[in-house]
Parts: sequence; structure tokens; C-alpha cells
Amino acid sequence: AEAGLARRRLESLAKIAALGFERLTPSPRRAEPADEVEHPAEQAGGVHDATLLSAVLPFALGQARRHKEPLSILCVAINQLRGVRELFGPAEADRVVACVGTRIAGLLRSSDLICRLDDDRLMVVLPRVELRDAVQVGRKLARKIAEAVDLAGLPIPVTLAVGAASFPATATTLGSLLDAADLALEEARRARYGDVSAPGRADE
Repeated sequence: AEAGLARRRLESLAKIAALGFERLTPSPRRAEPADEVEHPAEQAGGVHDATLLSAVLPFALGQARRHKEPLSILCVAINQLRGVRELFGPAEADRVVACVGTRIAGLLRSSDLICRLDDDRLMVVLPRVELRDAVQVGRKLARKIAEAVDLAGLPIPVTLAVGAASFPATATTLGSLLDAADLALEEARRARYGDVSAPGRADE
């Protein structure tokens, strides 16, 4: 288990450091508080280019530490993605990820960041958001995706598993923040579809 977690941390850090992230299609963003994600704004900033994550996440963590503010992240997985890839191929799986990512982006604030971390995970960065509020955001995102039955044009519903973690509530370093989000995501994946999980305490 520890070896698997270490591998996932290295993969996450490598992805964050890389400059070759896949760009998600721009969509409307909203600028209201993070716990209000009911309807996307008609006109707002577009989806951040995922290449920014390598700079934005460490910077955001530094700013949160400097100003004694919270910083939360959501690690998001599409439950049906493996089946889509096996049945319809990788191109269709990529299209589903893009559709889901665009929909999520439209439900976030303009100050938030979403990117495709790897084949199976999306990451959402939520500056100045406490863990309990991040969990609520994750639940609303999961509900909205599940309600959008025609989102990806598939004969099966699309649902999310979401892991939430926050500085300083559950982690105090970049690596431990990613670890906490990954562990929470794995717990959410084992639970019912559409579930959101979060760790319970800060690391030492």
C-alpha cells in the first residue's frame, strides 16, 4: 500500500512538473463563492490551460501558507471511464473526459483551476476554500454530472468519485496534500457512485 501511494505521489508530482498537459476546451466560469455552484455564469473567464498547474499549485500553496488561508484540491475520477475505454476505445474515453471537464469548469469560480492530471484523474484547485466547503463543492459537481444524462452521449450514466484534501486541515506540504487527495479518491471509488471522501486530520 505504501509503495502504491509513493508511486502515485511521484506520478502526480511528475505530471504537475510537466509542461505537456492536455488542454481542456474553454467554457464559461463563474466568480461566486465556491460553495455556490448551482448554475454556470453566461460570461466569465475560460478554463485555465493545464500547463499552468505546474506553477499555480505550488504558488497557491505558498500563498495560502504565507497569508494563513486554506487551499483545497479535489481529485476527480470518472467511474465509467475504464469501461468506456475498453468498449469504445481511448479516443472516446478522451472525449468523455473533455466533456466532463468542460462541464465541471463551467460550475467553478474564475479563480479555480481544473486540469487533466492523467488518463484517469482530473484535479480541481480551490484557493481560499476550507475542507468542509470543498467537500460540498465536490458533492455538487458529482450531482450535476450525474444529472446531465446526455452530457457525453453515452448509453450509460456518467458519475464521479471525488477525493478532497485541504491545507492546512489535512496536509501541510504539496506531497502530503496530493497523497491525502489520492487516498480520499480511492476511498470514494470504493463507496457508492457519486461519493465524495476527505481525510480526517492533518499530517505531522
